[in-house]
Amino acid sequence: MLISSLVVSIVRLLAVKFEAMLVVVALVLALTLLENKPLALDFICVALESWTDEIFK
Repeated sequence: MLISSLVVSIVRLLAVKFEAMLVVVALVLALTLLENKPLALDFICVALESWTDEIFK
């Protein structure tokens, strides 16, 4: 029982982090398309890498 509730908590935490990551990526991508700034795409790549490293530590 304790292990299953722990697994559920971890899955919920990962889902929240993933959802927040998607929101940030969508905002940066929208700004990139509106302003044609390729640097924002670099930000997305760096952010995705750091967030995935943090999630899967």
